[in-house]
Amino acid sequence: MSSGSPRLSAWPALEWEDRPWVPRTSPDLLPRSAAARHRGPYRAAVVPEVAAIQPQLPGEVLAMAEDTSNAIARFDAEVGAEQALFATVLLRSESASSSRIENLTSGAKSIALAELSSDEKRNATEIVGNVAAMRALDLSDQLDEEAILAMHRALLEHTEPAIAGRWRLEQVWVGGTAYGPHTADYIAPHQDRVPAAITDLARFARRNDIPVLVH
Repeated sequence: MSSGSPRLSAWPALEWEDRPWVPRTSPDLLPRSAAARHRGPYRAAVVPEVAAIQPQLPGEVLAMAEDTSNAIARFDAEVGAEQALFATVLLRSESASSSRIENLTSGAKSIALAELSSDEKRNATEIVGNVAAMRALDLSDQLDEEAILAMHRALLEHTEPAIAGRWRLEQVWVGGTAYGPHTADYIAPHQDRVPAAITDLARFARRNDIPVLVH
């Protein structure tokens, strides 16, 4: 097998690395307990390279995936044209639902008005950004780094224009506090690793040798 061929492998696990923490706020300005917790190195995630990995699944799972793919194809052939009439409504519903993960909620009227004007409240505008990002993905010829940045730009250009369409330049995390990452539930990969990780993910996404649903 050539070095460029996909390799059979169990899906690799997430790894971690120590990174030095440079406080964003002077420790003198923090509560004493926060300053004590958020000092020294922290552990950031290191995502595995997956571009050349061939996913391995049990035979019964592959069979169910094939049956499901066939059912989706039949459904699309029978009612796909009718569904197209509701594309805008479905996009808004999906964007509103996914935005609840980020604690963003708005009614359908607010979202529709925000699509017509930049004067609506911030939550509705951000959800419209989600709709625009999904449309950008739909219109893209392929999922690559440029397409991902285009989606990011569409998502944030009206609410966070300074960072829209760019790879992040600082550490981010989920949970914990805004003072630092040390008490977070999950610490994302360091910003230096983002471009290479996205390139690897995009290469995996562009492969055509993996069953669609498994992919």
